[in-house]
Amino acid sequence: MAFLQRYKYIVLAFAALAVLAVYTFTREPSVTFTRFSPPKPVSDQKFFTTQGELTTPDLAGKVTVLYIGYTNCPDYCPTTLADLKSVFKSLGQLAGKVNVIFITVDPRRDSIEKLSAYMSAFDPRFIGAQMEPRVLPVFTRELGLAYSLGEPNENGYYPVEHSTNLMLLDQNTHLIGFWRYATPRGDIASDIKLLLR
Repeated sequence: MAFLQRYKYIVLAFAALAVLAVYTFTREPSVTFTRFSPPKPVSDQKFFTTQGELTTPDLAGKVTVLYIGYTNCPDYCPTTLADLKSVFKSLGQLAGKVNVIFITVDPRRDSIEKLSAYMSAFDPRFIGAQMEPRVLPVFTRELGLAYSLGEPNENGYYPVEHSTNLMLLDQNTHLIGFWRYATPRGDIASDIKLLLR
């Protein structure tokens, strides 16, 4: 009797291990970005870019990473774009399925020509973009971002402040989440690979 009882426990233990193994190998891998639930549709906007005029529907079919900033930024922008350059390198051919769009919040100083040179310093596939002045603040608020331009001093210099999150759109141009500033490059690359599966 004791033998049968012990045998039953052994069988149950092996069954539990089998279930755990199946769960471990079949569950969905988790992403590291902060996810919006449900995803948020993004309004149809027009972008004047280093690759010509684009609209929101033109972004469909690819994962899109959006970042706002300005070319004179001394820290956050170049650091983030350098991280994305590294991400593109690790993605290999999959990078062709990703848009990186840098939207300037300082169009007065950031011409398309200047944006083009700035993007090329990181990766020529990155897209620099301007938006109409009346549309830019509305669109950034829609993304959950913010920026401000300070008052010019006697030399014409003015400070610029901006959000530093990387916003993430899926292949249907729905806003699905964001990465915080300084998210490890490997985490961003892994998340994008999961989205492209």
